[in-house]
Amino acid sequence: MPLRTTTILPLGHSHQQSAISNQPKPSFRRIADCWLLTAGCLLVLFPLSASAEFDLSQSVIPIEQIVDGGPPKDGIPAILVPRFGPAAKGTTLPADELVVGVEEGHEAKAYPLRILNWHEVVNDFVGGRPIAVTWCPLTHTAIAVDRRVGGQTFTFGVSGKLWNSHLLMYDHQTESLWSPMALSAVAGPQHGQALIQLPARLTTWDRWHTAHPTTVVLSPTDQTARDYAKDPYTRYQSQRGLWFPVEPTSNRLPAKTLVFGLVVNGVAAAYPLAMLEAGAPMHDMVGDTAVTIQADTPQTARATDAEGRLLPGIVAYWFAWYAFHPETAVHAPAVQPTPEVVP
Repeated sequence: MPLRTTTILPLGHSHQQSAISNQPKPSFRRIADCWLLTAGCLLVLFPLSASAEFDLSQSVIPIEQIVDGGPPKDGIPAILVPRFGPAAKGTTLPADELVVGVEEGHEAKAYPLRILNWHEVVNDFVGGRPIAVTWCPLTHTAIAVDRRVGGQTFTFGVSGKLWNSHLLMYDHQTESLWSPMALSAVAGPQHGQALIQLPARLTTWDRWHTAHPTTVVLSPTDQTARDYAKDPYTRYQSQRGLWFPVEPTSNRLPAKTLVFGLVVNGVAAAYPLAMLEAGAPMHDMVGDTAVTIQADTPQTARATDAEGRLLPGIVAYWFAWYAFHPETAVHAPAVQPTPEVVP
């Protein structure tokens, strides 16, 4: 019988909200760590089944792969009416703060990860286009999509479900489940419907503001309820293992290696960030398309086409990129041979 309790989840962000009020006293920290590790192992062996909150009778994936992530539906509150502040450089955010930047027309907006960690989905408009900015700390993926599908504009919430350790959001209009990484609805009345991915740049606040001096910045919704300065995924990021089942898997790279993933005309390619030299562009071909990959920092990169237009690529943990794109190629910059020294 599937494990149903959510109080043992070893999750360290909003997925952890069900356990925040029961944080151990410092004197019992070591015992608590062992307990959480055991709980994590149990979750891998006995994944939480999806509850009856959503109708899974219409699903394009095996429903046993849809698992509970801990918090219930809307336990992680998506932002429906975002608030923004002006960008006074040097006073809004630290220069190295990671943000998701989106530009449409003459409008640019920055969404700090410190806020996305606690909300995961932001419903917004940029340049008049209805968009959703999503962030899944479990897969380290920031994905922006158009909220218009089939002539209808959806608003999205956080379902509390995961597929391949990745966020499943749901729409308020039909309560279908949508996967940002799969760019489609995986269950419910909208199953099989596709999302359009939009170019979004995961980068530092300093780089984004320098490139977009008129940008606005997402403001916290309620600082009294959440510690936005805290990164509740620190423990997860430092662990080698995963907390939820993933299929398929690959040992070509360590599971939590950061890669820059890109799909162009159906051809998928991954670039390990550690192999990209910050500031040095890498020119490559993805299928028949010429692309330029450039790392800004050890954690961020971007891709442009031959005309210099930003392409909708993402930074992700290797396990997540491979799970959704098992046919992916792995590209790395050519290593120049060391010149032979002749005495």
